[in-house]
Amino acid sequence: MRQVIAVLVALLGLGSLSAKAQTDSTVLKIIEENHEIIEQKYKAFKTFPHQIRLGVGDWFFDTVAFPDTPHRPYSMAPGDMTFLEQQDHRFIPHLFIEYDWTPSKRWGFGVMLDFFGFRWNNVTYKAGSDTPVETSPEHCENWAVMGHVRYNWYTKNEKWKVYSALHAGLDVNTGSETDMYGKTTEIGFAFSPTLLGVQYGYGHYFAAAEIGSHFALKDALNLYSALSKIVTISAGVRF
Repeated sequence: MRQVIAVLVALLGLGSLSAKAQTDSTVLKIIEENHEIIEQKYKAFKTFPHQIRLGVGDWFFDTVAFPDTPHRPYSMAPGDMTFLEQQDHRFIPHLFIEYDWTPSKRWGFGVMLDFFGFRWNNVTYKAGSDTPVETSPEHCENWAVMGHVRYNWYTKNEKWKVYSALHAGLDVNTGSETDMYGKTTEIGFAFSPTLLGVQYGYGHYFAAAEIGSHFALKDALNLYSALSKIVTISAGVRF
């Protein structure tokens, strides 16, 4: 009788061990399958550390800071005085190209080239007449070369990115007008904070919209830009 009981216990023990082995094997198989799924998703989740984009920004500052001169009835002016008006302003929006390198999910570095400018006419009048005696076309351009640091707030996937950035560098102001020293080209300081940017990408291509501003100046008396480029839109390629 004791032998029979011993045989039954041994069989039950082997059965328990076999069931446990089968359970362990199933768990390991599930873990392995999940690992393969995660690995496949990781391979499908491509990262693009480099990107180049082209964009355009508004010219709000220019339209406010450089309005047409109000016309006056010079026919009523006495003497032999000469008057100058700036008329027919035409503004070129901010056009820019940027390269960005993102060595990590959070931080990006790069460089931007930004251009904007405007055209107008200098109209000369003489006292006693409202007929222009001379009209001279004029122009002004600003070129800014700026490096930037970018911080990505949202990094859960490659489709959407939410970020802020700061650009800083040199501004070259040039055109047809001359200053008191006879110079037509001046070099100043340029910086452009991006308060908030949103980027959506599909594969190698993406589009972005930003809220910020662009500043360019030589000194307190030579302010070339202050509230331009408040809103920008851009598109580009990443690789």
